[in-house]
Amino acid sequence: MASGKVQKLIDEKLALHDLAEKVVDNKLMQRDAVHQLVMRKLTDMIEEPKKKRPLTEFLEKSKKKHEYSVVMAKGENADCPDCGKNIFNGKVFSGCVCFGDDMERKVFIKKEKDGIKVRFSKGWDEENIEMLLEVLRKKHG
Repeated sequence: MASGKVQKLIDEKLALHDLAEKVVDNKLMQRDAVHQLVMRKLTDMIEEPKKKRPLTEFLEKSKKKHEYSVVMAKGENADCPDCGKNIFNGKVFSGCVCFGDDMERKVFIKKEKDGIKVRFSKGWDEENIEMLLEVLRKKHG
């Protein structure tokens, strides 16, 4: 009978030892999981400052100027290909109805040694910008 008690004590001791190993393994797994979570959070936090803030994006976008170079001879005129109205007299842009709402928006013209630089005010339609540039550049290929 004594050997049965000894065997029971041995089995209990082994069961306790096995239970202790499982607890240690669980703790290690939890520690690894927490470590991975913290690392993910840190990575997200680092990525967040790298992302552009909406206000910064807006300010950068508003600073971009729609400025284009056009080679033109001094005093050269340009007429609208659709209605024939003179839209550029060598110094000033004067829009026609073909430009829709953009006909009243400003176009800034700056003389350069080999032509002009054209800059469009805010709100110009991209299609109208392309149309005007095409008209101004048409004579020079």
